[in-house]
Amino acid sequence: MIKYSLLVVLLVEAAHAQDYGARLGTIQRGGRVTYEPRGPGVLFDALDPAIRKWYVPQELYAEYRWNQWEYANYARENYQRYVPIALEGGYFYDVYGNFLTRGWLIYDWRQENPQPFGSAVQKTSRFSGWFNSLVVASDHKGEHHYAITVGNEIRTTLTPMTFSKPRFNGLQIDYAADKYQATLLMSRISEPNSPGTWSEQRTNNTNLFGGRLEVQVGDFVKAGGTLVNSHHSQTQRQAVNGDIFKGQLTEALNFTPVTMIEIRIRDDSPEDGKGGGALFASDLLVYDLEGNATRASEIGFRPLIEGGLQRQGFLAADGLEEILVRYDLADAGYVGVDPTEITRIAVELVVANDYLIEVASDNQINDDDNIVFLPVARARGNVHDGSNQRV
Repeated sequence: MIKYSLLVVLLVEAAHAQDYGARLGTIQRGGRVTYEPRGPGVLFDALDPAIRKWYVPQELYAEYRWNQWEYANYARENYQRYVPIALEGGYFYDVYGNFLTRGWLIYDWRQENPQPFGSAVQKTSRFSGWFNSLVVASDHKGEHHYAITVGNEIRTTLTPMTFSKPRFNGLQIDYAADKYQATLLMSRISEPNSPGTWSEQRTNNTNLFGGRLEVQVGDFVKAGGTLVNSHHSQTQRQAVNGDIFKGQLTEALNFTPVTMIEIRIRDDSPEDGKGGGALFASDLLVYDLEGNATRASEIGFRPLIEGGLQRQGFLAADGLEEILVRYDLADAGYVGVDPTEITRIAVELVVANDYLIEVASDNQINDDDNIVFLPVARARGNVHDGSNQRV
């Protein structure tokens, strides 16, 4: 179970010396100071007022220590107006029921596995109203400095080539010392905001984690490392299941098998208009539940190829031209492994020149149900003579 919570407690310090009453704790027998509320720990909201006043913690008395038999003189200590106790926030307890503090919940992000709707992000109205959607908490002791930043538009940079975002929506934790610096980034990039005071709960979500560590070695050398990862997560499965960097399939992808694979070959340098990606041959390998591989060419299953310029012995994608190679496993001509029993699909291509290869499937779509191609391979350099032919 992963929880990220931010609790902000505001304290008002008087300009002159005054009696704080029980606000700084109540001294009990033996000199022990306690901050725990008094009274039985059960629900008393429905009690008769005549009974409630004897059994529910009396915040007004604990705050002002007013006794009805005492003489009231406000010459030195001015009269204090009673205010609603909710202005100091609510009570917060740990998992064992021990009182922690009073305050307001500002930001809460938690993920609990395994259960449906286990990922919840809550940004209360005070997060946007009091803090304008940006909360910064910091502390230091000696050379050690710490800071926690939560916001909707945080300007953050790890390195210009790995992660640099002027409007990062999430949580950033920073540490700095004389020889060390470290940063941790966390965000639920799928629906990072909550509607009003209610938490945004999801079963399928996409999380982003990143970090950077720098170490000063001597006077002139600084060494560092950066890691950025985003992956899908499904809260109905165990929190740690397989490779955490690869993530998990969402519910829809788990129940919908892949029935179409499409490969797109383009010119990696289309501005020169020549020497683009060259396709000589293609094949498909399908693996079943037992690990057996079936080659599409061996069962007579051929792809549908569109686009490209016909050259002697190959298809060329020069300039803005592109080649589409589509394998439709729902086609009547496919007699291989049933799509519901496929564990892995591999595509073999014989390519050359300045190619850019992208892959998509019928399950790889955006919010508008359009297929999204992702790059998987590209040629080194701008080769035109076919000397870099490879499989």
